[in-house]
Amino acid sequence: MEDSQSFKLLDDTVNAVVVQFSQRSYPGVLIQGDTLKIILDDVIDLRAELENGSSDEAKEIAEAIHERISELLRHYEMVLGRNSIALPYSQPVEDVG
Repeated sequence: MEDSQSFKLLDDTVNAVVVQFSQRSYPGVLIQGDTLKIILDDVIDLRAELENGSSDEAKEIAEAIHERISELLRHYEMVLGRNSIALPYSQPVEDVG
């Protein structure tokens, strides 16, 4: 793969690096592989609990996933705001469940 894109590092917080690639309209979040694997493991556990009918455990796992992703989005929104970049969606995460 040829590296022909330039990028601007907007924030280098561990596990939530925010970068703006020159050919993309909006910045993205670079998630470390181990963090991504933890999220996938949580989703796998959630699915297993739902299949087993354990709604209390499923609810706890779903809340953990929600919090982890919400935390990433809150950080993303904060970085975009600090850099005077509009959100690529209409409603900030605080306004969504």
